[in-house]
Amino acid sequence: MSKRERIEIESSLLKDRNILIGVTGSVAAYRTVDLCRKLRKNLAHVRAVVSRSALRYITCEILEWACGNTVHTIDSCRGSPIHVELSEWCDIYCICPCTLNTLSRIAYGSVSDLPSLCAISTLGLGKKVLLIPAMSQSMWESPITRRLVRDLLSISGIHLLHPDTVGGRAKLPSIDRIFEKIVDLTGPRDMDGLKVLVTAGATREYIDPVKYISTPSSGIEGAYFAREAEARGAEVYLVHGYMSEKAKEIVRDLAGSHIYHAGTTREMYNIVKELTEKIRIDIAVFAAAPLDYELAERFGEKIDSRRLEEICIKLRRAPNIISAAENVRVKIGFKLEWKSNMETMISKALERMCSLDLDAIIIHDAYSTKVFGSLYDSVLIIDRYGIARRLENVHKRELARNVLTLALRMLGR
Repeated sequence: MSKRERIEIESSLLKDRNILIGVTGSVAAYRTVDLCRKLRKNLAHVRAVVSRSALRYITCEILEWACGNTVHTIDSCRGSPIHVELSEWCDIYCICPCTLNTLSRIAYGSVSDLPSLCAISTLGLGKKVLLIPAMSQSMWESPITRRLVRDLLSISGIHLLHPDTVGGRAKLPSIDRIFEKIVDLTGPRDMDGLKVLVTAGATREYIDPVKYISTPSSGIEGAYFAREAEARGAEVYLVHGYMSEKAKEIVRDLAGSHIYHAGTTREMYNIVKELTEKIRIDIAVFAAAPLDYELAERFGEKIDSRRLEEICIKLRRAPNIISAAENVRVKIGFKLEWKSNMETMISKALERMCSLDLDAIIIHDAYSTKVFGSLYDSVLIIDRYGIARRLENVHKRELARNVLTLALRMLGR
């Protein structure tokens, strides 16, 4: 297959980023093929270096197909300082999989193979090196390995994504997790010192101890807002309801965020109110899909469907979560429409912006677009300047990036 083959584009999150991949001698090396393809589908330029031991598990030919570029080994570049060229070329260097032997070589400056040589050269240029370990669980949990990891993480520029320990093995994380980490490390770093509040997910109102009403929100969009804001340097306060497994995976690697769970709309309202009373929030993004109504009264015991042919429940309006947040510099809201024409959507959005003092609103039509549970969305963004922008089939993290950049402009940054 040609190196110039057309591939399906997923997003422009890594557009024109130069990513160098190092492959070392682990049986997990075959998964690097999927990673390289994933990076290219998000418009990155990808090159690879391979250790001799990695060639027991993968060939240069298959990696060249995945990268769309020539793959280098220490034997193919004798007499040529290819490590200097590659470290100057790349924006980030990711070693995936990274064996214990490779971790040790980087930590103690051994340059007997090309992947470790490239790591030391890349660090010398002040660039980031991401290590993705893979080995047996006993080796990973060894006190020697733990000490080695601590030593590596004390070196400026080194980042590490911990493996998943399953069935006695410290396995590579999912390709999606690795991809998100690379997006974290290659994105803009322009939100240092800012405090960002994000709501995400669905709330529930229990009819009895086991039955409830809810919305089908997955929490993916809010999760991406939290992750994007943290990656850009903000201090994040994430208040979430119930989220899908995908949304949980997105926030799994949040390191410095403050995370609060709210089961009901009223609980989410109270948490947001308490946080914004104590903290001056720079940007608040209300991406959750809470219920607009709560039960006036619930059944104390499980309803016996064999005894009752029908039941009646009474709902009352729940508190509006956005109205609880007063100490906020920039407020971003969401509006879900169903089967509305453009004129009606804009009219309702402007009314909501005025009533809730929003600085921007994101509108999507759940009838014409799969909103819930999808990684993509089609939206209309209207800001306080009256400027409307349509985004079609955009990746939800890319949407978060665009909206946070808009919020920064509103802050004058």
